[in-house]
Amino acid sequence: MRGFVLRFCLWSPLLFGALYFPFSPLYELNLWQSTITSTALQTLLEWVGLPVIWNGNELLFTNGSYLILTDACNGMAAYLLFAAAVASFPAKGSKKGRWLLIGYAALSFANLVRLVGVSFAMHVDPYAYGWAHDIVGRYGFGLFMLLLYARFVLRDNSRYGGMATAPKATS
Repeated sequence: MRGFVLRFCLWSPLLFGALYFPFSPLYELNLWQSTITSTALQTLLEWVGLPVIWNGNELLFTNGSYLILTDACNGMAAYLLFAAAVASFPAKGSKKGRWLLIGYAALSFANLVRLVGVSFAMHVDPYAYGWAHDIVGRYGFGLFMLLLYARFVLRDNSRYGGMATAPKATS
């Protein structure tokens, strides 16, 4: 356990420093993720028929409220924490790579669900931002990330050859 914590404490700042902060040469990946998230959200909101007006990165609702999408809304921070935890866990590299891809897809989808939910809440009640974004959205998204990581650990436990439990003894 101590080795995991140490590796996690090394991977987290490395990934955040490389991808999340504007001074990094790889920050373009974070901006790319923001563009994908914004475009996908716009498409989904049009598809479900939610009447919003887009003004750059702002969603203007018919009730006069608005929501500003920042780079922090793209789900990258949660993915980087998930990636640091996966990279820190003692499993085979191929399993880690597979779960990094699964995690990216699952967390990107969950983030879009979160943003659509916040948008619907804001459309219904302009004062719903606090509970919709902070409580339901942020904590729900964090819980989903933890459950996804738990699935990775239980499914790909390297000590037992990728099984969730120890092998049965033969008699």
